[in-house]
Amino acid sequence: MLAIGLNQFSEFLEGASLIDYHFKNEEASKNLPITLALIGFWHSTICNYTSRAILPYETKLKYLPTYLQQLDMESNGKSVNLKGESISYQTAPVIWGQIGTNSQHAFFQFLHQSNQIIPCEFLLGANCIDDGYYEKHHLQLIINCLAQSEALMLGIKNEETFEQQRNLHHYCHGNRPSTILVYKKLTPRILGKLIALFEHRTFVEGLLWNVNSFDQWGVELGKRIIPFSKHLYIEREDFKEEANRKFFRLTLGKEVRLKNAYIIKAEKVLKDDDGNIIHPYAVDPSTGEKYWKRCKGCLNHKAAEHKLHERTIYCKYRLVSPGGYTC
Repeated sequence: MLAIGLNQFSEFLEGASLIDYHFKNEEASKNLPITLALIGFWHSTICNYTSRAILPYETKLKYLPTYLQQLDMESNGKSVNLKGESISYQTAPVIWGQIGTNSQHAFFQFLHQSNQIIPCEFLLGANCIDDGYYEKHHLQLIINCLAQSEALMLGIKNEETFEQQRNLHHYCHGNRPSTILVYKKLTPRILGKLIALFEHRTFVEGLLWNVNSFDQWGVELGKRIIPFSKHLYIEREDFKEEANRKFFRLTLGKEVRLKNAYIIKAEKVLKDDDGNIIHPYAVDPSTGEKYWKRCKGCLNHKAAEHKLHERTIYCKYRLVSPGGYTC
């Protein structure tokens, strides 16, 4: 709202509201979100196509594929139905894409001739915001978008002539599914309609797949692990910056490799999926201190850091070096 102003933002909300009304009141055969959802369900679950390419021929929609990634994959990337039962059919596809002019020189070759079939969604404005650019620029976008869609659908038209030439490198099979969403001009009202259209489509697809589109327990798992990670820290200050820059994984019981050796201290125990302690510790009965096992006579630590308990030497540090575990 701060960027575009109150009037423009109100138009954006009004456009979304119009699609809300359409979705709620229009019969199923004329309901655009339901139609798109049925197409998506057909492609993903019946045809087993694993991804969907979003291809807006509009520079101002360059972030739309990223937005739809989050909308579709976080909402419907599920393998358990509403009854809590595992499902065997395919649900949300992988969502990816780019604005059309860039994507033509990046991955359209893959779309046309790969042995994987990728359903495509083209978005095309019949007019541009600045009419002065229509003839020189926008008309070319329209021509390219329609041509690419037709090529995906038809491939090589005259197969007999092609077979006589026998140059398979040129051959395009066609029959690659695509949808073109055409709008008059990308205004705030149209943008609101597009966002609401895709959100309702995602909701209907969730109903068809019988999944809960409003939870994200896979994401929550990572958040629950965060407290354990906070108990791992670099003990020596002079290695902190380098460690933060170079290590990839720092988890209990895992090997970490760095250019220079450094020491980490862990104050909690991480358990695996079965509840087993990955890296068990022992407790000194006299002080109550916890010490990691696996350090048997390690010469890299001062004697003061070692404690003797039940004939096993424990150490509260473990040293990580280019060679891996040393204690």
